[in-house]
Amino acid sequence: MKPVNCDVPETMLAIAPGAEAGMPIDAINAACTRADAVLQLLQANFEGSEVRCSNSVILAALWDVQGTLGLIKTLAMHGYTSTHQAMRSSTASTSQSPNWLGEAPAVRARASQ
Repeated sequence: MKPVNCDVPETMLAIAPGAEAGMPIDAINAACTRADAVLQLLQANFEGSEVRCSNSVILAALWDVQGTLGLIKTLAMHGYTSTHQAMRSSTASTSQSPNWLGEAPAVRARASQ
């Protein structure tokens, strides 16, 4: 088993086993909204505000946005792979139809032997 780098929380995040197939739109929307909120706070920090956050706070906020983007990518990849797996399994169960060349299933079976 390959050791996991636990320096940042994003390496520990994964899609829960048994999650529904498809694009988790609500979760992606929530992650986008959170990242946008952090970016708006950072933007306000530089737009004429007399009180400025420390560099370490700004850096942590940027890391948060970077981690949230990684989470969004993970959610999107789950949606992509789970949708394609569902499509492949439904295609396998309906494999009695001709392929794109018009070959019947029996012709494909003989050709692959």
